[in-house]
Amino acid sequence: VVLAVRNVTKGNEVLETMLKNIGDDSDAGSNLTGKGFVMHLDVSDLKSVDKFEKDFRDTGLPLHYLILNAGIMAPPTYKTSKQGY
Repeated sequence: VVLAVRNVTKGNEVLETMLKNIGDDSDAGSNLTGKGFVMHLDVSDLKSVDKFEKDFRDTGLPLHYLILNAGIMAPPTYKTSKQGY
């Protein structure tokens, strides 16, 4: 599992919790094992997106699934990216 996050410290805390809970006997997947790491990604900054893409490719890992979970339906104020988009 790769967690792409804006806040690496919080991402590491989440990953630690996830990996600790894998194989919990109360879980149907009690025979699972897990590995993971955290990578910085700020989707509002295109330079960050480019760096993440390069760094991820450099890992040599395949991308099987991509789950995006950071959208805001109606932001309170209009903002542009660091690049002006």
